[in-house]
Amino acid sequence: MLDNCEHLVDACAELAGSLLRAGPELRVLATSRQTLGITGEHVLTVPPLPVPDEAVELLRDRATAVRPEFRITDANWTAVTRLCDDLDGLPPAVELVASRLRTLTGGSRTARPHRRTLRALIDWSYEPCDPAEWLLWNRLSVFTGGFGLDAAEEVCADEGAPPHEVLDLLDRLVAQSVILPTEAEGLPRFLATLRHPVLERHRAAQAQTAEPDHLYRRRH
Repeated sequence: MLDNCEHLVDACAELAGSLLRAGPELRVLATSRQTLGITGEHVLTVPPLPVPDEAVELLRDRATAVRPEFRITDANWTAVTRLCDDLDGLPPAVELVASRLRTLTGGSRTARPHRRTLRALIDWSYEPCDPAEWLLWNRLSVFTGGFGLDAAEEVCADEGAPPHEVLDLLDRLVAQSVILPTEAEGLPRFLATLRHPVLERHRAAQAQTAEPDHLYRRRH
């Protein structure tokens, strides 16, 4: 079993390939935000969990593993459910945040660890993305209920991400599990993950760049 391969995806792919060639009956179970891209790979996508029910239960389970006294109460229920909602119920995101969680209560100490943890999660998620992928992910976060390829090209394309490159960039973001493929009425659609913290990061970055966020929101 190879866990959390996305930050060493090339090395994990090479290792898995070498092991499989040496042991034909071997089976490798790999968890990764990004596929390994090796022959014989079968991908099982882990869908988002319902919020609050299953997502909150997962957060409770993982948080108590690192802090046994942690409890979900009436006092912190709103903060917990908002956190799971910000994470779109994505199991890897919920697990990562829960493992770093120290407290969800206590005045100003409530919001700050919450926001710090989300920022750390977004920084971690951005690491494998190249600048063009990062740019498109930011722009796709204006979509609240999923989108199709035509809409992505219409809203997000410009000289930095020409229309003919959007499909390739979108495919790479899907491969990294930051954009989820879905379907509606038999047509392929996509869902941008971690919209709220991504938008926060993007708007903070705008203060230092000329990225015209209002343009993409107006197009949308």
